[in-house]
Amino acid sequence: MSLLGNLLDGSKRISDTLNYVDDYKTELVEDEKGRMRKKTTYVGIWYFVDDEPRAARVKLIISAALCVLAAALCVLPLFLKGVERGWLLAALPKLLALFPLLYLLMGAASLPFSLKPMHRDRYMHSFVRILRSGAAVGVMTLVSFGAKLVYRIVNADWMFMGKDVLELVCGLGAIAALTAAILLLRSVGVEEKPNSAYDEGEIK
Repeated sequence: MSLLGNLLDGSKRISDTLNYVDDYKTELVEDEKGRMRKKTTYVGIWYFVDDEPRAARVKLIISAALCVLAAALCVLPLFLKGVERGWLLAALPKLLALFPLLYLLMGAASLPFSLKPMHRDRYMHSFVRILRSGAAVGVMTLVSFGAKLVYRIVNADWMFMGKDVLELVCGLGAIAALTAAILLLRSVGVEEKPNSAYDEGEIK
């Protein structure tokens, strides 16, 4: 079962992964020349993709591509001259969405396309970051739609132009792409094992 599917359960295990300091141990070791040097070792939980390799890699690549597509569809309306340029309430959600969009792209770039075992921070900065950032972008997009609707109601402006239709299509397309990306990631089997399992050769 995918660990990503359990993220919204509010379990302490997931929330604790925000602190990565305890996942590393630093100790002094003597090198070949007899000098003492600091050595940092990962002692936290390992995450690895437990799926058929080819299918898992395809899912990850498609998910990353969908994230890039969603980002492009969200940014495109910013270059359209619409009513929101004269009304801050309609423009603000789009501007705020730029921050989770950046994290969304960072998460997509951090996905383990090589399918190698991941440290806890790598898992959180890829799978979990996409889930949270994608949800934030979707919410901001819906809020933007709501703000434009309020603007039209207040100003009794119901004349739609081509740019309005294009903006609507871009927004709905972005939400659809994000939903598909998240569903694909949730279908990827990710398992966790303690650090001792890696030392004993169970994780390869």
